[in-house]
Amino acid sequence: MKKTLFVLAAFLWVVVAYAQDSKEAIKQFNSYSQLVLNKEFDKALDYVHEGIFEIAPREQMKAILEQTLNNPMMEVEMTLPEVKGISEIKSIENTHYFKF
Repeated sequence: MKKTLFVLAAFLWVVVAYAQDSKEAIKQFNSYSQLVLNKEFDKALDYVHEGIFEIAPREQMKAILEQTLNNPMMEVEMTLPEVKGISEIKSIENTHYFKF
């Protein structure tokens, strides 16, 4: 279950690295992750790249998070992920991405 939730969080998270350095990106990712742990989904979704909402609207993404993490039929335990490295920055259509 932890792995599934982490994959969901990783899918939702796309880091846009305009002029920010990797430390700032990691700080933002940790802030996002803490908001998800605290179940502050509206605030967490502020960190998600707006392009994701073209695929699934913000309210739908929020509903998925709420249904998954507030389901009384299952117990979910999460911890903050540990970033151990960052990939090379890739530019796609004037947007910069990298993977943790």
